[in-house]
Amino acid sequence: MSFPQKPDYRQFYRPFAKVFLGAMFTYQVLFWCWEKLRLDEMREEKEAELRGLEIQLAAYQDKQRLDKEKDNAETGKKSWFSW
Repeated sequence: MSFPQKPDYRQFYRPFAKVFLGAMFTYQVLFWCWEKLRLDEMREEKEAELRGLEIQLAAYQDKQRLDKEKDNAETGKKSWFSW
């Protein structure tokens, strides 16, 4: 079986270009959404870690202040600086 004409590939250029560009657009949108979600998750993790460290720092500062007050009370000295 032979074709009377050669197939004309130019007629497939437009549909191929539309599908290709549509696929590239879809990929870029999905990639952007995925990156946004990933960055939001990382930001939440870092903020939770920062809150934990701030709590630890506050506890450490309170402990230092109490220890200093205890030492001052034992020696009878008062600090001119209230912290």
